[in-house]
Amino acid sequence: MDKILISILLIVCLCSTNIFAQKYALIDEHGDIYDVNKKYIGALLKDGTVLDDKNFMVAHIDNHGYAIVKKNNFRICNTNVEGDLTATFQNKVFNWKTYYPTKGSELCEVKEKDTNGEIIVLVHKKYKQYGSSAYYSIMYLREGLLKIGNKKQKGKQK
Repeated sequence: MDKILISILLIVCLCSTNIFAQKYALIDEHGDIYDVNKKYIGALLKDGTVLDDKNFMVAHIDNHGYAIVKKNNFRICNTNVEGDLTATFQNKVFNWKTYYPTKGSELCEVKEKDTNGEIIVLVHKKYKQYGSSAYYSIMYLREGLLKIGNKKQKGKQK
């Protein structure tokens, strides 16, 4: 009986210290965007402006959900009213689904659509509609790489 009690206490202690916790990119309640290492990488303003980590405007999300790169007016992705994203990058199609927050949470999970994939980014419910688009824009433009979660895909921006 003592061994069982000690085992249960050990499991509770390990779980409570969050050693199994996952790291996710995040768009918080202020619109600040953080990568998986919690480094500030940009912001989404209420008017749809997407800023980089130096607070320069890099893209704008218009009223139709298109993220438009400031430099060349190129549309890089589109989101619908539910926050679901569609984009193509170097012949790879991205379809992300934004889920409503679970009870007691204010964060929406963004995952690859039609899969049980891992979470790409957590988005505060205030930014549900365009959060995935803002995150995609920052990742698309940052250093010429498209970084999704912990994965990297090298490619040149057109």
